[in-house]
Amino acid sequence: MSAFLYEENWLKWSFEIRKEKKKNYDFAYYVYQDERIIERIWYKEASKCEEILIKPIYSGAYKIRLFIRENKKIIFNEISSTLWIDTLHEKQIMTTFPSQKIFFTPN
Repeated sequence: MSAFLYEENWLKWSFEIRKEKKKNYDFAYYVYQDERIIERIWYKEASKCEEILIKPIYSGAYKIRLFIRENKKIIFNEISSTLWIDTLHEKQIMTTFPSQKIFFTPN
């Protein structure tokens, strides 16, 4: 599992699955903005290396919850770290404390 990043105006999270014979793997994910689910991607077949790409439209706090299934049984359920994205200035805002909140105002 790689770090959850904001690069070139895209949110990126990649992962690898060590596939075993006779086992089917698939994955799904939820995209959260400001603690609300804004997109649900249902299960699709997983290749060895996968990358989730999301283009944020609005400024806010983004994170992803990833689910991986093996033969229809969930074996992985993890949520990424939170990234604060300022889409107006196309940059990530760094925070000092884990529960720190950032408020955006229109210009």
